[in-house]
Amino acid sequence: MNPFNPPLPPKSVVDPSGTVINVPQYPRIRAWSYSVVNQHAKCPQAVKFRKIDHLPEPDSEVIDRGKRIHDELAHLIKTGEFPEGAIIPHREEWRRRLVHLHVAGAQAELQHAFDRQWNTVPWFGANVWGRVVIDGLLVAGGLASVHEHKTGKVYPEHEKQERLYALCAFKMLPTVDQVLVQCNYIDIPDKAADVKSFDRSVENDLEKEFTDFCTPLLTDDIYPAAPGTHCRWCHFRKSNAGPCAFG
Repeated sequence: MNPFNPPLPPKSVVDPSGTVINVPQYPRIRAWSYSVVNQHAKCPQAVKFRKIDHLPEPDSEVIDRGKRIHDELAHLIKTGEFPEGAIIPHREEWRRRLVHLHVAGAQAELQHAFDRQWNTVPWFGANVWGRVVIDGLLVAGGLASVHEHKTGKVYPEHEKQERLYALCAFKMLPTVDQVLVQCNYIDIPDKAADVKSFDRSVENDLEKEFTDFCTPLLTDDIYPAAPGTHCRWCHFRKSNAGPCAFG
C-alpha cells in the first residue's frame, strides 16, 4: 500500500478492442509545472512513480550540472559576480551579456505560483494550481524582460515554455504591456539570442493554451505506461530493475 495516498476503487475503462475492463485508480495531481506536463505527455506512468508513489530517483550528473550553473547565474544577477569555483562555461562571455541584470536590479530565481484563475498565490498555498520558476526578471516601466537559462541543446518545446513565461509575467505584473522572453543557451554562446516579444493582447489566448496544456495531467487518474524511445533514459525502466514492465 502506498503510504502517501489511500487506495481508491478500480475504474472501468474501455480498452482498444472495445472491452470494458477495470483498472487501478490513483489520486489526481493537483498542481502542475511545465516539466511535469511534458513528462506526462511522454509517459503518464513515469509521473505516477514520481508524483504519486514518490519513488526516489538517483542523482544525475546532467541535472546536477544544470542546477549548479543556474545557481551560479542567479548569483551573478544578485551580486554582479560569479561565485568562487564556478563551473559555468564561457564565463566571461556570459558575465558580459548578463551583468546588466544585476546593475538594473533584476530578480533571480523568482518562484511564481498561481491558482485556477491565474491569480498569484503562495508557493505552497492550499489553492496552488501551477508553478513556474523564472531565472531572471527585469521590469522597466511597461516592459518586462524574462531570462530563461538553458544548459544543453536547443529543443522546439522551448518556444512553448517561452509563451508560458510571458503569460506569467502578464499575470504577475498588471501594469506591464509588453514582455520580452530570452533563452540564454549557456553551452552555445554563439547561438543568436532567442528573444520573443509578446504584448498584452495575446494574454487571453495564452491563458487558454496553457489551461488546455495542463488538463491531460490534472485529469488523469490511471497513469498508463507509454513505452517508447524515451524509456532508455527512464530510471524506472524494467532493464534498470525498476517497477515498470517496459524498457
